[in-house]
Amino acid sequence: MNSFSTHILGRISAGPPTFSPPDEEVFDFAEFFCAPNRFMLRVRGDDLHHSGIRHGDLLLIRHSTRARSGDLVLALVDGQDTQLRFYRQHPNNIELYSEPGQSMSYAPRRIEIQGVLIAQLRLWRH
Repeated sequence: MNSFSTHILGRISAGPPTFSPPDEEVFDFAEFFCAPNRFMLRVRGDDLHHSGIRHGDLLLIRHSTRARSGDLVLALVDGQDTQLRFYRQHPNNIELYSEPGQSMSYAPRRIEIQGVLIAQLRLWRH
């Protein structure tokens, strides 16, 4: 284990109490966070709060020019407006939305995918 990893000692219920036997594994932060094609962004605003993404959260993005329907993507629209939105590919257009029913449709030539969300980090402050 290196200095940028930690032990995962088991699981804990966030609902009714359940028995969980010890189950140790190691999570390598360096491998997960520091890959050459990954970067982090801090969220401003609450447009995606219904998805559990809140103002101040840190998002780990994997650089990519491709996405699958349902991915949360970093999309450049018309070469100037970068948005963090859910992505849906249709035969003749691309739909970007922050929540169902609130979407914008674009011709594929107007959208450049810059990355895909792979993790979210929220710091708890007291």
